[in-house]
Amino acid sequence: MTRSRMSTLRQKRSRIVKSLPPIEMTLRGSLYERFIPCGKLLCRCKLPGARGHGPYYYLTINRGAGNTISIKVPSQMVDEVSKWVRNYKKLHRKLEEISRINLELIAENKKKIRKE
Repeated sequence: MTRSRMSTLRQKRSRIVKSLPPIEMTLRGSLYERFIPCGKLLCRCKLPGARGHGPYYYLTINRGAGNTISIKVPSQMVDEVSKWVRNYKKLHRKLEEISRINLELIAENKKKIRKE
């Protein structure tokens, strides 16, 4: 049983590896859309219910220890940056799956050694 379980796990891991997004098309962070009021007193953005000017898009990256940066993303790059962020999240999930499988392979291998 251990041998077939290990084979199944290896096949599953191979399928996951084949489904990984291109690594060069990944970006860690979150993309936010913002509407910002300006400083002019009589501007339309000051009217009741107005959302402000925009949309403006920002990439926010947490660098750890309370260090967060925000970068304004040019409107012509929003779709591309959004895809990079989605790819990063997908890559991260897939790497976690691969790690879980590798841990299972270690456990299965230990069982196999005990039986011998």
